[in-house]
Order: sequence, then structure tokens, then C-alpha cells
Amino acid sequence: MLNFVLINILFVSISVIIYIFARSLPRIEEQEKEKKSEMHHIDKFLVSDLPNKIDFLINFYTAKILRRLKIWSMRFDNYLTESLKKINLQNKDDKKIKLEDLNNNSEEQNEENKSSLI
Repeated sequence: MLNFVLINILFVSISVIIYIFARSLPRIEEQEKEKKSEMHHIDKFLVSDLPNKIDFLINFYTAKILRRLKIWSMRFDNYLTESLKKINLQNKDDKKIKLEDLNNNSEEQNEENKSSLI
């Protein structure tokens, strides 16, 4: 509990010191305000509302493009899913095709084609 009280006293004293320091700073004079009115073009651009509008437009169109990409990817996913379903319906046996069978069948077909040519 003593630790808590000491920390609170420390923070209150620091805040009082900062308050006194801020009050002792000189006030802004009229000459400094006049200097601010003579801004360059870049300063006027940065202070204006245009950067906020540009940021809003970039965020808006980025979100719009990302939503469209998401829809296109979902459509493509649906297309692939339907294609896989069609392929699975054609192979009703649900047997795995062995590579050896494919090689044997292709060799047999090549031999048949050679014999039919003779």
C-alpha cells in the first residue's frame, strides 16, 4: 500500500511540474500567426482536406477491388468443385487407377496399332 501511495505522489508532483513549465512558456504573438499565413503550396496541400479525401478514395476502391476478387475466387472455387464432382460421378467404381495399368494398356494399344498397320 505504501508503494501505491508513493507512486501516486510521484505522478502528481511530475504533473504539477509540467503544468508550471507549460504556464511559464511565452504566448504566441501576432507575428508568428502572420508567418503561418504565408504558407507554400506543399504546406497548403498538406493542411487542406484533399489528402483525407484521397486516402478515403484509395481505401474505398481497394475494398471494392478486394471484394470483387473474393467473389471471383469463390466462383472459380465453385467451378472447380463442380468439375471434380463430375469427374467423380464418371468414376463410380471409386477405384484408384494404378500407373502400372496405364502403362500396360498403352503398350497393348501400341502393339495393336502396329499389327493393324501391317
